Amino acid sequence: MSSTSKTGEITQAKVLAALVESGRSVLLPFGDHKRYDMVVEEPEGCFLRVQCKTGWVSHGAIWFATASVDSRSIPGSVRRQGYRGQIELFGVYCPATHQVYLGRLTTCRLARRRSG
Repeated sequence: MSSTSKTGEITQAKVLAALVESGRSVLLPFGDHKRYDMVVEEPEGCFLRVQCKTGWVSHGAIWFATASVDSRSIPGSVRRQGYRGQIELFGVYCPATHQVYLGRLTTCRLARRRSG
């Protein structure tokens, strides 16, 4: 298992545990081909799709990737795909703070990550 895969699995486990501990019902999709990692059932009966991300601290804020990156589909290219219309919530685990944060897609500020 790659380090990236292990980090993602730890993040999903931390988000799942936090949601369950808060009293929410959580559904897990079969397979890993969905754009969301889990679904939360709200008390009024609506369902919210959750994408889990690993966060990091920078300049006094928690940051996380708000798009997926696919570098395997087309040789020599990288494709970034956002989650608008495919999820309602981000579940973010930040190892530096040992905390889980839950945020609506519409309220998360989108920023490009600069390399170098």
